[in-house]
Amino acid sequence: MHHAPEAALELTDALFTGVPVDSHEARTSHILLTQALLRDTERFAPELNRALVGPELAARHAGVSWAVLAMRGRLIPCLPTNSAVLTLAARRGAAEAAANDPTHRASLLPEMFHDGDATVRKAAAHSTLNVASLPPGIADDLIGSFLSRSAFFEHPETLARGLAGSTLRLPSQAIEACRALSVFFAQASKDGRRGYALIQKYLIEVVLRLYLQGDPAIRVQCLNIIDDLYRVDARGLNNALSGER
Repeated sequence: MHHAPEAALELTDALFTGVPVDSHEARTSHILLTQALLRDTERFAPELNRALVGPELAARHAGVSWAVLAMRGRLIPCLPTNSAVLTLAARRGAAEAAANDPTHRASLLPEMFHDGDATVRKAAAHSTLNVASLPPGIADDLIGSFLSRSAFFEHPETLARGLAGSTLRLPSQAIEACRALSVFFAQASKDGRRGYALIQKYLIEVVLRLYLQGDPAIRVQCLNIIDDLYRVDARGLNNALSGER
């Protein structure tokens, strides 16, 4: 499509004309449709609408294409305007695309964090795995929207891991994330729930980094979180504090 775009679009249009909708189950068809949509959205929007309600894999691929347009502000009136009206398969595809786009995803993810389907919420939650590498404003918005929605309570480990795994300066909302993770871990301990050892480990790492990079107010909040971790006998806390001395 780079060397002769109009001829390529004509050929693409001909390829999609009259073919069964399950042709969009093929990855090559999905890529071709996405590229065509980015070059001539109005022309190929009917084909996208057809794929969005097609068989599961075709709809999932179409959801990815829809998300690409949405994140780039390229949706037109004849296309769905938000993910809530998509089929489940299409929403899954859209969530996967949004979670993997490093610059445009924040506009779509808040509604996906409280989608009615658990698999969509899980896919969207993966967006927080590299939250600390995002521009500060986008990172803070993403953390804020994640903390206030159901996906956080189902998948807190993604945010904890994302913050702990970065060597960059942590975003300002990281302290709010640590507070929320501390409350979550305390409640899980109180309820006797297990399986959160990694969250605990990540949380300790992030709190200690925040303490070192923070101003006096942040340091006070970090000390409060450390006190909370002591109360629930957080494993590894003493060793981590000894290593910082």
